[in-house]
Amino acid sequence: MTTGPGGAKVGTAWGGGCTRATATQIGAAVGWVTLAGVTIAGLLVFDNAYSPLGESRLAGISAASGAGVVAALASFAATRWVARRSRALLVSVLALATAAGWVLMPQKIDVSESWVPQPNARYACNGWTFRHYPPATFDASATVYCVGFEHRIADG
Repeated sequence: MTTGPGGAKVGTAWGGGCTRATATQIGAAVGWVTLAGVTIAGLLVFDNAYSPLGESRLAGISAASGAGVVAALASFAATRWVARRSRALLVSVLALATAAGWVLMPQKIDVSESWVPQPNARYACNGWTFRHYPPATFDASATVYCVGFEHRIADG
């Protein structure tokens, strides 16, 4: 903020915050994106034959949806608060959140030679891995997902 004529505080283009309505709209947009991303990732983790909640499909869907709603409400409130304070801080927080979402979204990694489970991994994960097997399926293969950075392993 800078001081204008008569001592009134005047916001600069990047220093001042957004209006209440604009901050609410930005927060809502971020909340919806967070809801979708966290729910999709949660379904991979919880709606799964190898789920930490067991094979209950209702429990998996409920946990994924609940995690999405909690994350969406938290991101809405945080984004709205930051947007009211400073536009520069808002841009920084959104860039950081986008990068974190990109890294934390589960990615498939190849851990076998072919569809026959032969342990000859082609990729490794610097982070957390989990196995996913589609629920209510009897003839599929399990997929390994990486939450973090994956890197290719040299052939040989």
